[in-house]
Amino acid sequence: MGIVRLERPNLVDEVYQQIRDIITSGEWKEGQKLSSEQKLGEQFGVSRVVIREALQRLRSEKLIITRQGMGSFVSNPRNYLNDISAERIEVNISEEEYADLVDFRCCIEFKAIELAVKRATDKDFEKVGMALKAMEASAEDIDELSEADYAFHYAIVACSKNQLLCSAMESCKSWMIRAFKTTNKINDSLSWGIDVHKNVYLKLVERDAKKAISILKTDHEYNKVRISELIK
Repeated sequence: MGIVRLERPNLVDEVYQQIRDIITSGEWKEGQKLSSEQKLGEQFGVSRVVIREALQRLRSEKLIITRQGMGSFVSNPRNYLNDISAERIEVNISEEEYADLVDFRCCIEFKAIELAVKRATDKDFEKVGMALKAMEASAEDIDELSEADYAFHYAIVACSKNQLLCSAMESCKSWMIRAFKTTNKINDSLSWGIDVHKNVYLKLVERDAKKAISILKTDHEYNKVRISELIK
């Protein structure tokens, strides 16, 4: 009997399958930011080339989405299909408009959160919780949901006790609601969105500004990449 040459294991396949299993099991959740290619390479004990090829396969399945300069995020493939027609959904806001709005919100909401954890009373935070309940109650109506979404974020800013921040937030209400209508109608994204808002609210109640801001920051980045993907 002749010797059969042993094939080296396909490292790309192994890395791809491991990450895919972690994502589909729910261990890594939608919107979660992946470590850098270098860090993943260290964790798996493989080269960046192997990581890059494995991630490309995951991107092709929309299990992750990536944007240069922002990194890769766990995604939901169903976001990019319409349940009825199996066609891509329409996006009613440009990538540039959405990016401008995110910049504005970071300036206003992040500072408001820092002030809120120092100044707000428990009763102030209850108003944020009421807006969250309104979001859950209006889940079947995109218009009502988006109005409640705005009310949630305005309530956070109101907790800062800073009238100028509140006025700035009010000045962009129509822009924000238009953006919320876009993200809220993305297929199969409601439960994920509600969970994000719940986590922000819980960290506010705990007066953990750093964590609340971190959750919102990752949410903003993920949505910017999702909007970019949907516009392609």
